[in-house]
Amino acid sequence: MVASASPTSQDETTSPAHQGPNVPALAGLLIGLIAVIFLLDTFTQRGIPVSALYAIPLILTYRLPSHWAPPFMALLCSLLTFLGYHLSPNAQDVPTWVSLLNRSAGIGMLAIIAYLLVRHQRMTKDLVKAAVMATEHDAIRQREALSRKRSDEIRDLYEQAPCGYHSLDRDGVIIAMNQTELDWLGYAREELIGKKRYIDLLTPSGAAAFQRNFPRFKTEGVVHDLEFDLIRKDGSRLPILLNARAVKNTDGDYVASRSTVIDITDRKQADEALRQSHHRLEEEVRERTAALHLANRRLEAELAQSQRTASDLQRSEARFRQLVESLPQLICTCLPDGSCDYVSPQWARYTGLPLEEHMGDGWLRRLHPDDQQATLTQWHRQLAERSPFETECRIKAATGRYRWFHTQLTPIRDESGVLVKWLGTSTDIDDSKQAQELQARLGAIVESSSDAIFSKGLDGRVTTWNRSAELMFGYPADEMIGHSILTLVPQELRIEELLLIEQVKTGRRLQQYETTRRRKGGRSLEVSLTLSPITDDKGRVVGVSTIARDITARKRADELLEQQRTLLELSYEPIFAWDMDHGIVDWNRGCEQLYGYTKAEALGQASHLLLHTQLPCSLSDIHAALETTGSWTGEIRQRTKEGQEVLVESRWSLLQTNGRRLVLETNWDITERRRAEVLILKKNKDLETLLHVTSHDLKEPLRAIESFSLLLQERYAGRLDDKGRDFLIRIVRATQRLDQLLTDILNLSRAQRMDPPVEEVEADLLVQEVFRRLDTRIKETGAHLTVRSPLPRLRVNRTWAIQGIYNLVANALKFARPGAPPDIEIDTYREHGGEQAHAMGLVVRDRGPGVAPEQRERIFELFQRAVGREVDGTGAGLAIVRQVAERHGGRAWVAPREGGGSEFYITFALPQTHLTKVGP
Repeated sequence: MVASASPTSQDETTSPAHQGPNVPALAGLLIGLIAVIFLLDTFTQRGIPVSALYAIPLILTYRLPSHWAPPFMALLCSLLTFLGYHLSPNAQDVPTWVSLLNRSAGIGMLAIIAYLLVRHQRMTKDLVKAAVMATEHDAIRQREALSRKRSDEIRDLYEQAPCGYHSLDRDGVIIAMNQTELDWLGYAREELIGKKRYIDLLTPSGAAAFQRNFPRFKTEGVVHDLEFDLIRKDGSRLPILLNARAVKNTDGDYVASRSTVIDITDRKQADEALRQSHHRLEEEVRERTAALHLANRRLEAELAQSQRTASDLQRSEARFRQLVESLPQLICTCLPDGSCDYVSPQWARYTGLPLEEHMGDGWLRRLHPDDQQATLTQWHRQLAERSPFETECRIKAATGRYRWFHTQLTPIRDESGVLVKWLGTSTDIDDSKQAQELQARLGAIVESSSDAIFSKGLDGRVTTWNRSAELMFGYPADEMIGHSILTLVPQELRIEELLLIEQVKTGRRLQQYETTRRRKGGRSLEVSLTLSPITDDKGRVVGVSTIARDITARKRADELLEQQRTLLELSYEPIFAWDMDHGIVDWNRGCEQLYGYTKAEALGQASHLLLHTQLPCSLSDIHAALETTGSWTGEIRQRTKEGQEVLVESRWSLLQTNGRRLVLETNWDITERRRAEVLILKKNKDLETLLHVTSHDLKEPLRAIESFSLLLQERYAGRLDDKGRDFLIRIVRATQRLDQLLTDILNLSRAQRMDPPVEEVEADLLVQEVFRRLDTRIKETGAHLTVRSPLPRLRVNRTWAIQGIYNLVANALKFARPGAPPDIEIDTYREHGGEQAHAMGLVVRDRGPGVAPEQRERIFELFQRAVGREVDGTGAGLAIVRQVAERHGGRAWVAPREGGGSEFYITFALPQTHLTKVGP
């Protein structure tokens, strides 16, 4: 291949100009350029080097295909240069030798350019040749790699082929065997190759047949479809089909053999199944055509021996056709290639098409479009494997409706095992298919039902038992099916169960029959039973279907509701229930006493109309709250029968049962309490005014004492002895402490009467404001502050929340370990009541000396401290913290910190949406 490619490469690389511009056009361009340059040179004075322009057409000759074009052009341009010299006029003031020198230099330049062009063309040709040779070399290597790959693939195909391959020498010794056959036999390659004869692997009968056929095989050189049984290494038998071909030398003598082996285990099993199928068919034929058999036997007695074989064949074919035409199935036969050559008349009657349209692959076109591809793929696979075909598919009827059929095609082989025909049957299974689907759906419904569903025979023995029955009664299905239903019935109610079965026997259906049953552990269950008769196809009652619903919880709820109704009736608090759609349904004694209406007067009335209820928000909003949260709490104003207005604290709870929406309304008369609160608020206001005035009046002399004491200390301290100076310092400290004490008392009083929480604030903002106010003290102490952000969002009174946190952080800065800077950490705290948090706040942790257990509650009382006078303070800071927490619906406390120090907690109630709705 390389030699044959070389001339082509030579021709292709002769000149790179092969693929250049048109040669005649380029030649015309060159001639035109030379003529123009020559004329220009002729009319130009000799001193001007116009001849240098001849380099342009010389360079353009590079595009010409001939290698001689550059030298020829250089020679032509040189001649024209000298000719132009003689024809051009002389230049004044330019010596002749200069013009000759210029012309000579131009001719030399032309020669050099021509040489370089020729050299470049040759180098280009050499490079192209080298590239071609490299390409051919790569092609050779690729072909070698492809050859090796194909060799490996052929070897892999030989070893992993779906059939066995082996070779024997002239003595029948195994000299080669592929991996497939080795795996079938269970031997390793080294156990057989060159060590055993193939006859050693055969059964005795197979070995005898091999010895009979081997000499003939050596002579004829080929053998087809011989069946043997091989003996595996583990002693089991492997039925095979063997085909072999002899390898002979040039003299025609047998040298070796190459054989293929096919595992025919499945075919043997299929043959056995087919034999049994034929046996059953023959039995059915004998039963249905008994009279025909008798006639055949009389005829066989009269016919000669020579005619018996033909008669048997004709009778067999007649029996087959008669049997086929009498069977309800659709029968067909196919040739070995799968094309249909016969269909029974049932096919034509069912499809409404002539028999000839079913021939070939026409029968496949009657399948449902969704089944065609899968059926065709499976049929082709079974054709290739020569194995039985079986599927379920839908076939179109003459009415246009598709029905489900179970289709089977069985291969029929002759005595030598060659496939001669396919016998197919299609059985209508549409009714059973629909019944199975219906039964599956019903079964799924029963199993997924939340009610216990089971059935029992008329003798009381359980026949079916669903999953909910297992959960309700505690018995798994295997412990109940086949056992008496009386296992679930208490001893005193067994007569009742037998009576129920007797009633169902009459065809009667019992619904919502409430009784008692017993779980596996002996615990009683209150159940509601629905019993229905189970009938056979003749309408006779053969069993009882039972649906059991556990109503134990409902029974207990009814009892509890009755108890609660009695308790509500006895309560002196006004409690009544009303239906959102039908008004008041219950009215207790407390309602009669508060509102003056009797129960008979209130029932059926709309409560908000009867009592002239004034709501804090719209009725629709309260209804929405009840639907969402199930309860509502608020204050409402109502009017009694005598027209007196009362203020009540009302709590409503929604109960939805049996399609009804009932609201239980519990009211507390707070009219007098509210009047007392108003009076207390007025007195507190007066007290606050008194405290403010008192604090202001007391602070004036205190400030004067403090000011004069400071002046005395500043101006006359040097005239006093140490004792006098100590007394003066004590006076200043006492006045400052008394001033702080008055401020704390006033703050505590204000905290006790603070406005309720009005806004939601990020706790991070509150902490930042506290740090800003304590910035100077933080820098003086060198405190280390840690905030575990993000902190929660709180609904608080901003001013007092900052005051409470301020007091806790200020205490942590004040109470630090000697010689160590304060270490303070602020984190989120959630207080849980049950599964959900009902309060949220902050925890301030320090590394101070801690608080003794007996002091942890005492330090939150006014003017109570756990330390002496050596530490500044009035004892009111933590009391203010507790007041702030309690006014926000929370609390404050202290706990020891792990590793030393204390943890101070302040919590605030979570914001709640107060929805308000009363009934119709």
